[in-house]
Amino acid sequence: MSPIRSGIVHRPASRLITVGCLAWGVSACSNSATAPVPESAESLVGLWQSTVPDVAQTTLEFRAGQEFSLVHADYVDRRCSSEKGVWSVSDGTLTLRVTTRNGELVSDSVESALFSRVGNTLTITSVSGVQGTFGSASSMPGCADYGWMSMVMSAEVDGIMTDFSTRGSFLINLPAGISSGFLRLTGFFDPDQLGLDPSCMTCRLLNIDVYHELGAPLETGTYPTESFGPTGNRSEAQYDLAYPGISQFGSNDSDPTIQPWSGEVVVATLTSQVAEGTFHFIVYDATGSGPPYPNVTIENGSFRLTFD
Repeated sequence: MSPIRSGIVHRPASRLITVGCLAWGVSACSNSATAPVPESAESLVGLWQSTVPDVAQTTLEFRAGQEFSLVHADYVDRRCSSEKGVWSVSDGTLTLRVTTRNGELVSDSVESALFSRVGNTLTITSVSGVQGTFGSASSMPGCADYGWMSMVMSAEVDGIMTDFSTRGSFLINLPAGISSGFLRLTGFFDPDQLGLDPSCMTCRLLNIDVYHELGAPLETGTYPTESFGPTGNRSEAQYDLAYPGISQFGSNDSDPTIQPWSGEVVVATLTSQVAEGTFHFIVYDATGSGPPYPNVTIENGSFRLTFD
C-alpha cells in the first residue's frame, strides 16, 4: 500500500513499512530483530488507529468478511488518502490486496507483513523488521472529515485563462454543505506562490456559493444567479483582486435594471467526496462609480473539488 504516494500502484512486500512508516502509524515505528508470534486472523478484526498530533493519523478497519479499509491523513502536507481491498492470513502472515485507492480501481497492489496483538495494541511488522503500532479506535474517518480538499478550478477572466486550482488552503466540509443546502467553492490564483499573504498584490480569490433558498439539501442541477427558480437553487460569485480583496466584485453587486445579473453554476457531480461542474458569471464592483458599475466577465469556468 502507499497511502502517502497514492500514485504508486504497488511496491515489493519487503518495503511494506520501510518506505515511510507513516503508512502504519509513526507513533511507534522501530526496527525489531525479533518477529512477532503468529496470531489468528480473528485477532485482526476491528478498528485500529495510530495518531501523532500535528504529524499524521492512520486508521485501519479489518472486517470479518476479510475486507479492509485504510485512511491516512498527513497533517503536515494537509493530504488524505484512502484504500480499500481484501485481506487474508496464512501462517501468521497478513496479506493485503488493494482494489481501490482514492475511489479508483487499482490492480497488482499486494503486500505482506507479520502481526501480533496484545490486548488493544496491534503491531504490524514488515519483513525488513520495521514495526508500526496501533491502538483500538471507535470510528472510521473519511477523508472529507479532515476538511483538506483539492480544488481544480479554471476560468477565462476577461478573456484570460486563469488557474484557480488550490490544495488544502481552505476548510470545506462537503457532506455538511450538501445536507445544509450551502456550499462555498473557493479557488485561489497565486502566481508568485505567496500563499494567503495579505501583501500578495498579484493574487486573486474566486468564491462561488451554491445554495438552496429553503436550506434543502443540494443536488446536481443548475444554480442560476438571476432569480430563485422553481427548484429553489441559486448561486453567487465573489471575485477579489489581491488578497484580502482590495477591490471586490460580486455577481449580485449591481442595479439589475441597468446591469442584469448574469451567470450560473451547473453541478454535474455531487457526493460526500466529489463536487464538479461548470460556471460562468459577470461580477460587478458596486464600490466604483455607477451604475453602471465596473465589471469582470468570467467565462468557460470549471471546477472539481475532491478529498484525497
